[in-house]
Amino acid sequence: INEADQRALLAELMATKKYTAAYEVWASGRAGADTTNHGIGAITDGGFEDKISRNDPGFGWQVNWQIATVRITLDNGEDAHQGKRSLRFDWNGNSNPMSQVLTQIVVVEPNTRYRLSFAALTKDIVSGGLPVIVVSDQSSQEYHALGQSPALKDSEREWHDYEVEFKTGETTEAVLISLQRQQCPSEPCPIFGRLWLDAFDLKRE
Repeated sequence: INEADQRALLAELMATKKYTAAYEVWASGRAGADTTNHGIGAITDGGFEDKISRNDPGFGWQVNWQIATVRITLDNGEDAHQGKRSLRFDWNGNSNPMSQVLTQIVVVEPNTRYRLSFAALTKDIVSGGLPVIVVSDQSSQEYHALGQSPALKDSEREWHDYEVEFKTGETTEAVLISLQRQQCPSEPCPIFGRLWLDAFDLKRE
């Protein structure tokens, strides 16, 4: 089918939460997509080696470009944990702690244990609501967190490895990996400092 029809079909499947079928449509003809197991457990571009499109719905990284107080860039410098790039966040001011700054939908199997691993580097992070990586059930009609990383606090300018263990529900077909912040004790809740993320990987336990 042509590109317009493919995008329309993908949007319909995503809206009705038919994620396994949606992945098949999204991955069709796409370089780098994991088609060996219908995309189950496959994180797209976990090392941020490719560009992040502003208008590419589906199963790649999605960035919330509407948050004015955070600047998000692909960093080609020496700070990469693996490969040539990492994703850099520069915070400078107030924002809603529950705002999902970075997300990716991943197809999974129901009633299964998984371990999400990633690496983070922080410099001069200061906030009452520190960054965290949250895994939530994308198949649920309501927001339901399955697991959360420890707070990504100041790391003395060294990379640290993190893990999030979680178990999917009986009807879970996909999860949402998101970067957001801890709840703040008071409002407004600014955040300042820099964060780098790299090396995302998902394994079945």
